[in-house]
Amino acid sequence: MIEIRRTTLDDWQSWKALRLNALRLAPTAYGETYANAVDADDHYWHRWWLERGDDALRSIGYLDGVPAGQIACAEVPEFPEPLILAMWVEESMRGTGIAGALVDDTLEWARAKGFTRIRLGVTEGNETARKLYLRHGFSSLGEFEPLHSHPDLRIEWMARDL
Repeated sequence: MIEIRRTTLDDWQSWKALRLNALRLAPTAYGETYANAVDADDHYWHRWWLERGDDALRSIGYLDGVPAGQIACAEVPEFPEPLILAMWVEESMRGTGIAGALVDDTLEWARAKGFTRIRLGVTEGNETARKLYLRHGFSSLGEFEPLHSHPDLRIEWMARDL
């Protein structure tokens, strides 16, 4: 059974465990590095909830009660639409529907907030993630920029109407 839970500060340790695994196993998929995050103090992890409040969504997907994946989406000043900042599904849980459920719940959140479009960036070469986003109606904007954590790689900007 798949369950998507929109998190609160009380969930920060589950969030941290998933995020560290994501950064360790997919180091070129994110703008931050495992080395930075692993030694971060509790405040670093709490900031997701303390600084963003209702302007952000942080959800954890559970499969049969086990944390299986996560997604973060937030309103950011640089864009008129919310931005999916990060997504991860544990490798052993892939192919179960968790990724799709996380994306669908995030789209629902953005619609409920009154947005008409949503955006994300995907690292070039991450075809699994790119195909997931294409299946969910995202398309390339034809815009690219260096990945913050690995400037030798580029992210491709994608968006979809809601």
